[in-house]
Amino acid sequence: NNNNNNNNNNNNNDTDDDEYEYLRHMDRPTLADVMNHNHGTLQLQPMGHVQSIYRLCVGTPRQGLLAPHARGRIHLSNKDAVQGLEGYSHVWILFVFHLNTLPRRRTKVPLKIAPPALGGQKVGVLATRCKKRESKGEHLCVLMLLCGNRAASLNLQFAASFHPSQMTTVDDDDEPPTAPHRPNPVGVTLAQLDRIEIRNNAATLHLSGLDLVDGTPVVDVKPFVPTYDSAPEARVPGWVGGGLSMRRPVSFRTTALQQLKDICDNDGDNDDHPTSLLEFYGPHEGESPQEAFDNIRECIQEVLSVDVRSQFQTQKSRRGNFKVERAQRMQPQRQPPQSSIAATSSSRRQSDSKECTQQLDNLLIRYTVQEKGTPLERETSEGSGAEDCIVVTAIEYLGKG
Repeated sequence: NNNNNNNNNNNNNDTDDDEYEYLRHMDRPTLADVMNHNHGTLQLQPMGHVQSIYRLCVGTPRQGLLAPHARGRIHLSNKDAVQGLEGYSHVWILFVFHLNTLPRRRTKVPLKIAPPALGGQKVGVLATRCKKRESKGEHLCVLMLLCGNRAASLNLQFAASFHPSQMTTVDDDDEPPTAPHRPNPVGVTLAQLDRIEIRNNAATLHLSGLDLVDGTPVVDVKPFVPTYDSAPEARVPGWVGGGLSMRRPVSFRTTALQQLKDICDNDGDNDDHPTSLLEFYGPHEGESPQEAFDNIRECIQEVLSVDVRSQFQTQKSRRGNFKVERAQRMQPQRQPPQSSIAATSSSRRQSDSKECTQQLDNLLIRYTVQEKGTPLERETSEGSGAEDCIVVTAIEYLGKG
């Protein structure tokens, strides 16, 4: 087996050498030479991948620091790259929107979009931080990555990237239901670096205030330096500032809080080897059951309070038609273990017809969305649901994924 692996590695190296043979005659080849040879295509190799409380795109915060109690990790295959990073409190993360939906055929990229905070009005795509267009129908296909056994061996190529000539303003009637919002599926986000774990030769960055979906490929990580990463005199349009100031009120039914407490209290039965029903909260994170309960409750409240969507998705939520358990990425869930909480938090009861669901960590959150009556603080809130009232009705244990 070792001989086979060595042969495969040698073959891969030979392939790489052949691929860049044209560079050998150049004195000082640059990335521009490679791109010119590949007709403008840029190849990126992710350095790691994300493990987080979010398994789905819809419902994740617009930016992670809007939900500071949300947690995640970045797994890196080599510890050398993070030496000295522990001195920083925050990091920038460059990543790929690997779950962005795509149309069946290449199409034009819309240059104007309608952010939820504007209530239907359009602005240029570069004036927003929008990640992707929300589909009005079934997803046609998904941007997937060919990968090896580890995320570190991923080789991402924007072979289907859009040429500048394909970026144009299109009418709503001509715009496909799953058109990508941005010319390339690359994003950047800021997260708090809580600690760095070194195990063997690998490194894991433990983060909070993270808005990335589980499995996200990471292209680069950079330390946040306030001196030149922040601009005290920066300005933003009124619709941005007004939208960021809005938080939907979130309340919990007593039964939902008791269900959450039962889940957290079942953590840490073994003092020598602390266990947890949750992946990112509990004794393995150095928390008592009460601390885990407080932190995950805050996370649920933060995520639901900033879950502002398009007019279409807002109406869908108000009708109770948003059910995360229907998503394909939620299907491989294993059955929860038999325990004292099974009858309380894992029971599949008959839900309210207007209940929506959201997944966070190993939890299924059931909640209702109630439209606020007039007058509204902001006119655009009617379409975005920014002033709707949220009531968490039940919290169930999904089992570990």
